[in-house]
Amino acid sequence: MPENEVQAVSLKLPTFWPEQPQVWFVQAEAQFNLRNITADDTKYHYLVAALDQATAKRVIDLLSSPPANDKYQALKDRLNDTYGLSEFERGTRLLHVPALGDDKPSVLMDNMLALMEGHEPCFIFRCLFLERLPEEIRGILAHSQITDCRQLAKAADTLWETRQPTANAVHEGTAPSTSAHARPRKKPALSTPQRADSGLCFYHAKFGDQARSCQPPCSHSSSGNEQAGRH
Repeated sequence: MPENEVQAVSLKLPTFWPEQPQVWFVQAEAQFNLRNITADDTKYHYLVAALDQATAKRVIDLLSSPPANDKYQALKDRLNDTYGLSEFERGTRLLHVPALGDDKPSVLMDNMLALMEGHEPCFIFRCLFLERLPEEIRGILAHSQITDCRQLAKAADTLWETRQPTANAVHEGTAPSTSAHARPRKKPALSTPQRADSGLCFYHAKFGDQARSCQPPCSHSSSGNEQAGRH
């Protein structure tokens, strides 16, 4: 068996990605190139084998009656037209990219650049990126002279990582350290009754002659103390 046929037999493409058809074709064609697969029929049949049921249903007319020549390119174009984003859709998604969540700014940049599909980012793109960063990071980078988008995202990553040590510690399962200048806790109130300012003990200050207990020293009459002591 020729070497290129052996390599073709060993190839198994991943299931087609309807949400990212262009990325899928980049990977599939890299596999074809690595195995020196150039025959149109071979690439076409590998592509058909990689389609799931729902995707195959969308292009069933082409699968049922493929063209005599360039079958692979015809099916590739149809899939890109069916599942790829139009320029308007990409622009709309770019304008409504959600603000930065738990991911690093570089992840946000990757997602935004993917929507550009090879177009050169302009100053509006840069503003859209900065607008979705936390205010303190945006304030620092807004006047930056960095023009390269990847470098701008890298600088944002550095600021993002240094601004939230407490959050990182919680995510990693470690408790944040206690500050040396933390406010000391108030001492709990003493449960032992205190002598009133009048010179009377707590019990006589509160209950007068009806007190059944006395805590010396107490300015209450000695007879009162004796009476309280007998109860």
